Amino acid sequence: MISINCIIDLIDNIPYILSFVIPGYIFLSTYYWVSFVDHKNFNNLIIKSVAASYILGIVFDFILKKAKIIILPDQRIILLTIIGLLLGVILGELCHSTAFNNLLLKLHIYRTTNDDFWMDIFKDNTPIISSLPVSSPYENDGHVL
Repeated sequence: MISINCIIDLIDNIPYILSFVIPGYIFLSTYYWVSFVDHKNFNNLIIKSVAASYILGIVFDFILKKAKIIILPDQRIILLTIIGLLLGVILGELCHSTAFNNLLLKLHIYRTTNDDFWMDIFKDNTPIISSLPVSSPYENDGHVL
């Protein structure tokens, strides 16, 4: 049987446990929203959030260590959440831009980030010309009936 002390310790550690989920969840949710990712990629979002939070935390701690900046743990969680939000917006916009697609082409990676192949064929302001067959039910030997 679980003692009441274990439950109290668990409740006291909920903010610490959530600090491993929230920055990554904010990052992934923002990235998915900005880049119009469909809902099938939301599978295992909590596990992805923990992994993203871990990576964000490692990089953030490395930068702080190199810059010799000391912050409190509460400030760290707030800053990681803000950085996750900003990185989600920046990476969502960057990964679906034409500049990124051009960079992939220059690196000889013949794949684009577009979901629809028509977006690769027809760029903005591309004229589309359609032609009708010569004979139609409204014409008889070239004369309109």
